[in-house]
Amino acid sequence: MGRGGSGNRAEVPPPRDTTATGTPEPVAADARRVVRVYMGDHLTVMRAGRDLAGRMLRCGAHGRCEDEVRDAAGAFDDGCATLAALLRQLGASPPRTKLLAGAAAELVGRFKLNGRVRGRSPLSEVLELEALTASLTLTAAGWRGLQAAGIAADPIVAGPAERCEELRERVAASATAAAARVLAQPTGPVPR
Repeated sequence: MGRGGSGNRAEVPPPRDTTATGTPEPVAADARRVVRVYMGDHLTVMRAGRDLAGRMLRCGAHGRCEDEVRDAAGAFDDGCATLAALLRQLGASPPRTKLLAGAAAELVGRFKLNGRVRGRSPLSEVLELEALTASLTLTAAGWRGLQAAGIAADPIVAGPAERCEELRERVAASATAAAARVLAQPTGPVPR
């Protein structure tokens, strides 16, 4: 479910605990808070991934893998909308402090030491693709966690999880290819 999606509402069943008796029991309010924190943490990761992908697209330095980056930005954007809707159904709002911290972390990531005082390093492409891969990995894990816990209906979480897993593989392959290009030694491998 994303912007302009099919209009299906994300339905959140009440969390259930089946560990003690094997019979579903409603979970206490404290457990619901834990679910909201988990969802808020993953929303923060998705927003940071979306911001990173957007910056990568704006800089225009990822021509070889622009489709993958654009698809990842869309997956993060759709995921943010779905997770925000799920949080609202639980009576929570997106965690502003965490979202600001995530945005700040993505901003600080731009100022990494890359061997250059000004301009982009050839390593920037590799490191950005690796960071995007990590964001997709965490996002997919979040969807799978919600699915395994029965927090949201399978159609709501399985599709985004599969989408992120597929994109993670594509982006990771692009990161590896970029590393091979950038790190190739003109005289061969480093001596042992």
